[in-house]
Amino acid sequence: MGKGGSLIHKISFQLIALAALLMVTVTAVLGEVSYSFAKRELIESGKLDLQHIVGNAVTMLEHLDSQVKSGELTLEEAQEKARTLLNGPKLDEHKNMFYDYKQTSFVYKENGYVFAFDSNYKVQLHPLQPLGADFSKMKNSQDQFVIRDLVKISKSSSPSERFYEYLWKNKGESKEREKIAYVVYFDAWDWMVGVGAYKDEFYESLKILKYVTIAITAVVSILGLSVFYFLIRRKIKVLEKLQHVSAVVAAGNLAVEPISYKTKNEIGKLTDAFNTMIQNLQMLVGNIKEMGMKVSKASAELSALSEETAATSDEINRAVQEIVNVNSSQAAEIEKLSNQTDSLASSVDNLSKQNKLILDLTEHAATAVENGKEQVSVLQRANQASIKSSNEISIGITNLYTKVKEISNIVTTIEQIATQTNLLALNASIEAARAGEHGKGFAVVAEEVRKLAEATNLSTGEIQQMIEGIERETEATVTTMSQTISISDELNKAVQDTEKEFAQISSAIANIINAIRTSSKDIDVIHQGMRNFIEATATISSVAQQTSASSEEIMASVDEQGNAVQTITHSAVQLNELSEQLNQLVSKFQLKD
Repeated sequence: MGKGGSLIHKISFQLIALAALLMVTVTAVLGEVSYSFAKRELIESGKLDLQHIVGNAVTMLEHLDSQVKSGELTLEEAQEKARTLLNGPKLDEHKNMFYDYKQTSFVYKENGYVFAFDSNYKVQLHPLQPLGADFSKMKNSQDQFVIRDLVKISKSSSPSERFYEYLWKNKGESKEREKIAYVVYFDAWDWMVGVGAYKDEFYESLKILKYVTIAITAVVSILGLSVFYFLIRRKIKVLEKLQHVSAVVAAGNLAVEPISYKTKNEIGKLTDAFNTMIQNLQMLVGNIKEMGMKVSKASAELSALSEETAATSDEINRAVQEIVNVNSSQAAEIEKLSNQTDSLASSVDNLSKQNKLILDLTEHAATAVENGKEQVSVLQRANQASIKSSNEISIGITNLYTKVKEISNIVTTIEQIATQTNLLALNASIEAARAGEHGKGFAVVAEEVRKLAEATNLSTGEIQQMIEGIERETEATVTTMSQTISISDELNKAVQDTEKEFAQISSAIANIINAIRTSSKDIDVIHQGMRNFIEATATISSVAQQTSASSEEIMASVDEQGNAVQTITHSAVQLNELSEQLNQLVSKFQLKD
């Protein structure tokens, strides 16, 4: 078990194992690629063979069909002859076979027999199925309606589309296998003619290639490993020698001879570097022995010096502590003054901001007043125009009222004329009646004139009513216009008063803005003075803090120096002990005399 474990960890074994793995992998990959390529080519070749068999079968069927058409054979005789030619001799008594297809030339290898089905999926030619058997509902384990699909693709115009792959199990077989079929539709007899073969029949000859590939892989691997071992054997021996010498050096023996291996490869460079390392180690150990003696002497002197330095550091520490106490009190007072100054500066700053805010609001108010003055001017102009328009409308309505009065007088005159005309027409009618037959024509005219006079009288009455309504509306409008003109005069006076008030407000706001700006300048002067005072206070505080910090740093430095002196003293003791230990360790290494 121990030898086996040590063999596995040897680099020679690992290199040979790696080389063997690479060789086996490469040859296996090449073999697999070759096998896959050959398998694919054999399948394609087998598919062409199936296509040729079906083509020859169809040619034979066409010949038999020509004999049927010429009367040499009946259709039934021709079809039965096709069965014996394509499926072999008919078997009278056989459980699983109706035709001995292995005795016909229309077969691919052992089980690639020819078959035919009609469009109703019934058997017309098959060595293993009875004639007329219905396969319309037959499905394989993948739920494929195989016969339906074959009949469908047999009518395809492209030969490449008439290949079909499916799972199939013949009578007497225990499980389904992959099968490839090629079919053609023979329209004269309504036959789907095809031939199928199991996929493994296409490449069964590849089994020999598999065994040959395995044998070649084994032979190539053995030869390659032999050559590889011969090439690396000397290099492995050099590595083993390096390992042995390294173990001797690790045990403390530096009195070893250099390893001789003069090559320019990595192992040669490793050997040269190893020899150089041994030489450097020999020099290093010699120098360490010499330095160990010097360190022991120096550590004793360092211990004495550190004790004197410790006493001086204590005196400096006391003096610096007094300076730190004074600086701390001064810094506290300056810090208090700085805080009060900051509060005052903050108040002045807030006052300045409030003053600027008031100035902004006042300027906005001034702008609003100017806008108000402009709006009042616009309102005044609009009101003047309204008064002018109202006066013109009032004049027009007065004139209209006068015209309406004149029209009313005219209508009254027309009404009187119509009344007189009516009376005259009535008198004329009476006179015409007295005249008898001679006055009938005049009576008709008089009657028409009377009717016209009555209609005129009615119309003038309606017109008179309308005119009276217009007179009333006109009088009301004149009254309203008078009130409107009066209100417009009052509005014009109010607008003038408002304009005067806006002028006074604008003047007052201008005075306020000037006062605020003057106040802002005074506040800015105060603010700048506070800033200068704060900067001066900050400078004093900074100087005080720096002084205090410097004093604390000095004190810390003195403390650190004291600690360092103690550390140096302790280190000197440890250094002395380490130098003794180093001398003991170095004494284990053996150097050449």
